[in-house]
Amino acid sequence: MKIFIDFDDVLFNTKKFKNDFLNKVFIKNGVSEENFRKTYYHFFKINKKSGKYYNPQKQIESLGKISGVDGNKLEKDFFIFMKDLKKYIFADVWFFLKKFNKKDLFLISYGDPLFQKMKVDGSGIPKFFKDVVLGKAEKMSSINSVLDKNRISLNDKFIIIDDLPKHLKKKGKYKKGMETFHLRRPDGRYSDLISKDADFEAKNLKEVFKIINKVKEG
Repeated sequence: MKIFIDFDDVLFNTKKFKNDFLNKVFIKNGVSEENFRKTYYHFFKINKKSGKYYNPQKQIESLGKISGVDGNKLEKDFFIFMKDLKKYIFADVWFFLKKFNKKDLFLISYGDPLFQKMKVDGSGIPKFFKDVVLGKAEKMSSINSVLDKNRISLNDKFIIIDDLPKHLKKKGKYKKGMETFHLRRPDGRYSDLISKDADFEAKNLKEVFKIINKVKEG
């Protein structure tokens, strides 16, 4: 059985991280919250398709042009902050990951690959996973690619754990073996969302582990 786990708000306390990120890196260096928000997203247009993404270097470059902001010091503090993010991993995560063989665990995260990689690497958890997939591709497409790559049978059971209902809709050729968990952590940014598609709901990974064992036992 393979397990696919989301990163933000499932393994990683993104709400706390974002608050500290703003205050300990940007506010500390004289950046107002207004200017932080104003420079946060960068917009792109490729083949008539528009979108937005977060690129920390581009934000720092933009803020460095604002009077009173030392871009070099801001960049230095940014990299220091991102180096060790272990404290943002939820306490029950270590319990859960140690209950499974590394070869069966896959980390799938949707978002800008550059910033996501920095967060994931800083968290110290990649060593627990067989593969870490980060990208802008639609999440189920990424999961299907991993299943194909690992030659998973269409009937083999696999689990998806995510906090966003839109990522728990069963589709694609592997949907027959798919079991989905909607993780609604009290500290998650989207705990108010309801999933009509998930097979199970839990508020932490210890609950997920109990449900997995209960289902196994029949």
